[in-house]
Amino acid sequence: MLKGLLIDATLKRYGLPPWMKEYVQEYLKGSEVGAARYAISFISVGRKKGVVTKTEIVLPNGKRFRKDQIAHLLSLFYYGECRLSRISWSWSIDNGHDMEMARHFGAMHLVEVRRARAIKNLIEAFGYKVEDPSDELKDVFDYVEQLRTSQERVVAKKIFLNYAYAQPFGQVFYKAFYPVSPEYMRSFGKEFSIRSADAIYGERSAENIIVRGEIDTQKLLELATEILVRVARSIDAELPRARKAGIEREALLLRNIAVAYPFHRLKELGVDLDVKREIANVKRKAR
Repeated sequence: MLKGLLIDATLKRYGLPPWMKEYVQEYLKGSEVGAARYAISFISVGRKKGVVTKTEIVLPNGKRFRKDQIAHLLSLFYYGECRLSRISWSWSIDNGHDMEMARHFGAMHLVEVRRARAIKNLIEAFGYKVEDPSDELKDVFDYVEQLRTSQERVVAKKIFLNYAYAQPFGQVFYKAFYPVSPEYMRSFGKEFSIRSADAIYGERSAENIIVRGEIDTQKLLELATEILVRVARSIDAELPRARKAGIEREALLLRNIAVAYPFHRLKELGVDLDVKREIANVKRKAR
């Protein structure tokens, strides 16, 4: 009972959707209330401050990470933003007669370039260089890049990639590490927290495409599955590192949320689908 109330309070505090409770409960299964408090404090932004040492970053809850582990995670973020910027630029040139969407992708290219620069600056501030991504992560963006219609492109970016990567991983990273080092995180947060008119336009366009049924439901779910299977594989490729860092269970939680979030968002936008069945289908194909 107390654990459930703790989860409810945490979800409400961080503005997270109620459906996540099931995933957090599974993650905390068998944990005592004290352990649950510790796990949830992973994204605590209370009065406690973390510490940055020469080799480590210590979160407010006492969890320790080697700097090279954080630099590796940031390198993944950096690769994603670099690929998105290149994809946006190519789509702004090759977008048929949809001039408004071409303009949108051109504007987002500039936003994503600034975001990539902010991530690289953070990596270098910690004293590291950008690392190469896994083949599995490359495959996610290779697939998205080859999409041909404006509808598929904007939905892939603003619904599937946003809710699979940015919402679970980017938000958790920012909330977990800002209390540790606001001087490092301020510029990072500035680039990612400001929602420009162009970003809002893309989000609204993607939502309208789904609500109006401009992409057939079967085709929409096939597109979601193709992308999310690749997303799941890209996260699974990082599990050995997460195991060494002592956060494998947290990584698995975020992977499950990354697969689930886009399907829940589609459901909220009126798409007729069985969320659990679609998630199971993605997990089966990702094995």
